[in-house]
Amino acid sequence: MPSILCESLVQRITDCTRRQASAQNSAVCISVVDAAGLLKGFLRMDNAVPGAIDVAIKKPVPPHYFKPTASNSANRRGPTAQPIPLSQPTAD
Repeated sequence: MPSILCESLVQRITDCTRRQASAQNSAVCISVVDAAGLLKGFLRMDNAVPGAIDVAIKKPVPPHYFKPTASNSANRRGPTAQPIPLSQPTAD
């Protein structure tokens, strides 16, 4: 099965993330993973702490590992959608 995450898209994601980190005066390590959680791209910015390498490579997980939440459900439904309540408040 071909990956929808081609090299040029990985490069664009990395470049965009690098620009955002630079704008915040941050030096970070950037990992891009495919849907299976396999590393597709990596960048260690100048002055990023060496320990960030391990975190950036080991931490990423594919999006389908996350449970739906009210906030990301609202994002899928559109920018003006209201969050879906996950539970009702209980009275003590």
